[in-house]
Amino acid sequence: MTLQQVKVTRDIAFKNLVLGSLSDITRNQLLREAKCIELRKGTILLEQGQVSNSVYFPTSGLLIGIHEAHDGTSIGNTVRGREGAVGAIPTARTLHPKRTGAMGRLVVQLPGEAIVVGKSHFAKILNDSFELLRVTLAHAANVIKWHEETQNCSRHHRIENRIAYWLSLLFFYGSDDSIPTTHASIAEVLGVRRESVSMALRKFEEREFIKMERSKLQLLSPELMRNYSCECETTISDLAALHAAGQLTLDTKLTGSY
Repeated sequence: MTLQQVKVTRDIAFKNLVLGSLSDITRNQLLREAKCIELRKGTILLEQGQVSNSVYFPTSGLLIGIHEAHDGTSIGNTVRGREGAVGAIPTARTLHPKRTGAMGRLVVQLPGEAIVVGKSHFAKILNDSFELLRVTLAHAANVIKWHEETQNCSRHHRIENRIAYWLSLLFFYGSDDSIPTTHASIAEVLGVRRESVSMALRKFEEREFIKMERSKLQLLSPELMRNYSCECETTISDLAALHAAGQLTLDTKLTGSY
């Protein structure tokens, strides 16, 4: 993770929908103690159980949370692109102020950048700003909806269709059709065996959906891959609409994702 010695300007802040939904006054208060960081793929920002002192606002790239169970199995439980934040919702839990650790390992899935604000600074402004509370609640409502729409995915959707959806989601968040990922990474996020992922990817390559390369794959037909995805695929359209709207409101159509 490389710190960037650049000022967090209004244009940079507007790339994140949570920050872009705030008034200039509230946003400037938050950014007074903010910094930009480079998100390098594979960087672990937070270990499972670790208490974070920061709130992350991605402006590009993708952050994911991986929860590891006691039996050694794992599954993705958090996805945050530039439509959200990591750490904002726990800070707003006024009914349960006890500092609890992260529910999963926070990892950079796709490279990009993020704005980082200290949690204590965020909490101070949150306590005095109904506007920031409103936007944080809108973000929380989105997250709840995402989990409602995808919580049964691992139990009821076929592995091949789930992989197709995940690759389509990575394509949506990425900058081009070259997706930096591995068989093991996909298996960890989806909570399936690596061998099952390898079998599915070989079928996709035979159908000319993808071309596999070392530590990445080329998505040859994004449309076909998306059509092959499970029912969760509709959430990508909702995410696209949310990104196009450029801001969060309590009446914004809620979207879904892992």
